[in-house]
Amino acid sequence: MPAFVPAPKSLVSSTAATQVAAVNTNLASAAGATLTSMTAKPIDAAITPINTKGRTAQLTFGPADQSMKVGETRRFAVDVKSDVPLAMAIVALRFDPKIVKVKAVGLEGSRAMLTQSTDPSGVCLISISNLSSMMAPGTLIYIDVEGIALGDAGLLFDKDSSHLIAIDARDLGVEVTPARATVKQ
Repeated sequence: MPAFVPAPKSLVSSTAATQVAAVNTNLASAAGATLTSMTAKPIDAAITPINTKGRTAQLTFGPADQSMKVGETRRFAVDVKSDVPLAMAIVALRFDPKIVKVKAVGLEGSRAMLTQSTDPSGVCLISISNLSSMMAPGTLIYIDVEGIALGDAGLLFDKDSSHLIAIDARDLGVEVTPARATVKQ
């Protein structure tokens, strides 16, 4: 003899089901269902902008004007000037990959952790974390650049892709100072 198993109970009550939709029995209409009760409840979706007023940091790429020969490598310092201690930095450096090549990115005398990736299109993305001991102003990183062809290297920070974060986990406004590197004979 087969065992009797009761049918499963619906998780939606009959009252809730009638509030959501009722089938329209009027065959003359093209509508298959009508909404009978849907009380709109306002959602608090206010966007509060982050106020970075007074919380800015300046990135400087130096020396500002530099010329090098093809095959020569030059070291540039990325200096940061900030009124609050930094916890993390993400810096995007753009350059002309036909003129120069980023050879190395490094830290000197710091316990910070650095990761770097260089895109063949000419973007070097650098992430520095554990900067709790970094109190600006000072040198954040060093970048070694090699001249590979004649021309203007176009070294500059991408302001929109660079982010500095203070030790209180709030963003800082970023100001950048461009540098000029030219590869000559």
